[in-house]
Amino acid sequence: MLFLPRLRCPSCGTFRTPLLTRSEDGGDNSVSRKYTCRECGTRFLVVFDPELPILGMNDSPLPYDDH
Repeated sequence: MLFLPRLRCPSCGTFRTPLLTRSEDGGDNSVSRKYTCRECGTRFLVVFDPELPILGMNDSPLPYDDH
């Protein structure tokens, strides 16, 4: 797995902040979020595991609630 501080569109590769469509809690303590790219309109799903750290630019852990 690769953890990035910013999301990248899997279709066009832009780092522009995507639109959050829906967020759901999974039964396995994960959170899935559906996004739409602002540049190309591609819809994609991102699954977060709150127990794994999300690393910032200098490899320092970021709080889960900031994402």
